[in-house]
Amino acid sequence: MPGEIMKDICASERPTLPGWYGKLPGAGDFVNRRMPRALAQGWERWLAQGMAALHEAWRETFGRGYAQAPVWSFAIPAGTSEGWVQFGCLGPSHDRVGRDYPLVVADAMSASDYSPHWGRVALARLGPMAKAVTDAIEHAHGAEQFDAALAAQAGSPGTPPPSPAAQGGWSNVLASFDPYGATSFWWTHEAAHAPSRTGVHTGPLDRALFRRLFGEGAQRIE
Repeated sequence: MPGEIMKDICASERPTLPGWYGKLPGAGDFVNRRMPRALAQGWERWLAQGMAALHEAWRETFGRGYAQAPVWSFAIPAGTSEGWVQFGCLGPSHDRVGRDYPLVVADAMSASDYSPHWGRVALARLGPMAKAVTDAIEHAHGAEQFDAALAAQAGSPGTPPPSPAAQGGWSNVLASFDPYGATSFWWTHEAAHAPSRTGVHTGPLDRALFRRLFGEGAQRIE
């Protein structure tokens, strides 16, 4: 289970801005802003394993295929992420010198503190968040510029319920989402310059899921 940092975050108000971790084209190496260490370590394990698996599978075509992957939005329950409920985005980024590694942005809280209202607020933020991630990758944003973009799109507690467009290909993802469960939902946004795609995954985040999210571009190139 997440430690005392999660309790501090969930005890009152969640941060205005989501936490994020990974690489940015305008930064020299890994960057972590506001993402608790335990949560970032969980992402790091899965992302590192997934990247290694894709390198092994696709070899020479990996770089071109990885870069063609879309930015994905997600709703991840506590049963697959060590006690965290997460709504956020994941994109195929890299650092300033071209070393590939994804960028993940997540609003996170404990399952016991989750509410449908919080889910609606978090879900409504995902379209603009996906666009911010896409812009950061395409225009080589650094950490400060990316944080400013997230601040510009951040919703307030009065954010209205998300429209169908905010939910990608899902008509009502919250109706199927169990915060204590083990089924995560994944989708793309037209606002992030990606055709509509959806995915469902049950169980821990694994290499098979990573390959579905990031490996199809490399497979097409072969």
